[in-house]
Amino acid sequence: MNPEVIPGRMTLLVTIFLVLINIFNTIQTNSPKAEGLTAIEAWVIACIIFVFGALGEYTVILLKIKLKKLAPRYRGKLLLKPGAYVARLLVLNSA
Repeated sequence: MNPEVIPGRMTLLVTIFLVLINIFNTIQTNSPKAEGLTAIEAWVIACIIFVFGALGEYTVILLKIKLKKLAPRYRGKLLLKPGAYVARLLVLNSA
């Protein structure tokens, strides 16, 4: 599967996240008042955490792909000519 197919995955994850938030709010308003956290609330919170984690994981994957694409562009400037970069910093710092 291509991880760069962003619209479908993000739409699905955000929709599931919002639905779980709505379910949690409905459970809190319609269930009898209890002291502490009920089992169903704990379950929905765990589901919300997992979906939020999937959103974060997908963000990290997209960031790594973007950085990997940008790396060849800067590799020639910084890695092949490190002395010129350091010399430029020394000149700027001495002035």
